[in-house]
Amino acid sequence: MRGFPLRNYAEFRLILFLYLLHFCFIGLTVITLNFLTASLIIWLIYLSLLFLLGYKLAAHKKSPLARSFFIGALGQFPAIILSLLITAGIFSGSYSKLTIFSTYDFLLQVWHTSLAPLFIFLPSFSMLGIPLYYWVTIAASFFYPLVFFLGAVFGFFFKTKKSPAY
Repeated sequence: MRGFPLRNYAEFRLILFLYLLHFCFIGLTVITLNFLTASLIIWLIYLSLLFLLGYKLAAHKKSPLARSFFIGALGQFPAIILSLLITAGIFSGSYSKLTIFSTYDFLLQVWHTSLAPLFIFLPSFSMLGIPLYYWVTIAASFFYPLVFFLGAVFGFFFKTKKSPAY
């Protein structure tokens, strides 16, 4: 019996690469967190890499844009699930009553460690008893796949056209 050939599943490999990239940038953010400028640059590099990966996916393959959106969403799947659970808990009123939401909070904040340098620029404002930085963390779960998808849209419209060989 042959092993699981990953080379036949390019999209699966790309999703795994997005996870690896995300974990590497969590580590880089933790290392550079005492240096605000460096950690902001790290975050911008992460956004640029997401955009470029989406761009390369659409520019060099004949895959539909929906596939790029799906790959970007799967790259942030744990954060999307946690954000949906937390948002449902906030709006249902069970957020402050159940202790499981504190675990979800912790996991989501660890997942979005790369956003930590941005929090000092946010005003101290709360909505529904939840601080603004936390709403930004929840929104980032949906923002990162959109950055990947936006890169894919640019790649789709600016595909490299191969000239015919004479």
